Amino acid sequence: MSHPLFAKSKPLQHLTSPAHDRIRQVVAGASEADVLAADPEEWAARLAASEQMERPVARIEDVSYQDLGPVMVDCTGMAGVSYSLSEHPPYMRDGRRIELRIPIDGKADVITYSTARTPGDMGGELHGSEVVGHLDWPLVKGDDADAEVNMYVQRVRNMTELVAGEIERFNEGLRGFARDLITARQARIREHSDFLSRLKIPVKPREDAAQRFTAPPIKHRPKPTVDTAAKKVPYTAPQLGEFYEHILRNIRSMGVTMEQSPGSYAAKDEETLRDHLLLILNNQYEGQVHAEAFNKNGKTDLLIKVAGQVLFVAECKWWSGAKDMGKALEQLYGYSTWRDSRLALIFFVGNKDFTAIVDKAREVLEAREEFIAWESPTQVPAEMRCRIRWPDDPGREATLTVQLFHLER
Repeated sequence: MSHPLFAKSKPLQHLTSPAHDRIRQVVAGASEADVLAADPEEWAARLAASEQMERPVARIEDVSYQDLGPVMVDCTGMAGVSYSLSEHPPYMRDGRRIELRIPIDGKADVITYSTARTPGDMGGELHGSEVVGHLDWPLVKGDDADAEVNMYVQRVRNMTELVAGEIERFNEGLRGFARDLITARQARIREHSDFLSRLKIPVKPREDAAQRFTAPPIKHRPKPTVDTAAKKVPYTAPQLGEFYEHILRNIRSMGVTMEQSPGSYAAKDEETLRDHLLLILNNQYEGQVHAEAFNKNGKTDLLIKVAGQVLFVAECKWWSGAKDMGKALEQLYGYSTWRDSRLALIFFVGNKDFTAIVDKAREVLEAREEFIAWESPTQVPAEMRCRIRWPDDPGREATLTVQLFHLER
């Protein structure tokens, strides 16, 4: 099926407005609990990634031409064509019909829509992912056909770039549009919640009322009695499996968001990417997450404390090779104390051969002296978990999870 190019009857808003409406519906339809628990930046990034449109690109360097044979050309009013007094319009002359085909990369069908800056009808149609135009050229005009063809090709490119620019601006504004909707709804929910909290009558909360995740309580060990004070009591790591999984799920969620829109993150440094993770974690743990926090021999990227106890320690790195993974592990050990039982390494991978990097990371980890054994598979691609021992204290063990996210540069 063919479609006219840059049709004035089809403004680009016919594509962009429904995307905004879908985002509004998602935010408005979410439960109050989910809205309040959400990190606006992370949720906005997800919504924006789901509605982004691919910009079109006209590959004029690959334009092809085909002669479709002889044709009579109406030359009425055409410069450079003479007429005899015995002729009456239309003035027809022998000519040839030439077909042009220009491949369009990206979302080709958007060039059938117009913007405020695209002029009116320019002729030609979109067939699949190709612009198809025809030029009927009178033989009496000679080689001027080359200039006419080149002019048409340049017009297709220029108008395609105008539409692409509008789409790029639309994509760039999606995240802010979604974030404003989310924060506005969060503010309204809090306003209503404050109103209900001031009422003296007993109002039963709705089933979707917001509930924040609460870390498992830390049980204090009883003070030793006189009989046991001299005995050596082995240290037992707190049972924090649920807490650990919840932290990793939040990191994984943000990592997947980054993977879905790598162009927004691939050029960022480690500190900026870590700050994105920090935002979503602090939303869940109410300021108990620390970035560049001192712990043991230096500053670790992410550290979560509950009741003054370190429960989670993580390092965030751009992958730069197997040797650097070993350095990252040593750095993590240096930041962690023997009381830290839940550790994580988070790698952002810019390489194209992502699967090979994941395999290499597994190989490097398994070859470490501190490696004890793999734990049950996480059932999550590009994620691995194992038990490790402390390099300077083999009697102490910890769980280490390695998460890798693909942000191809």
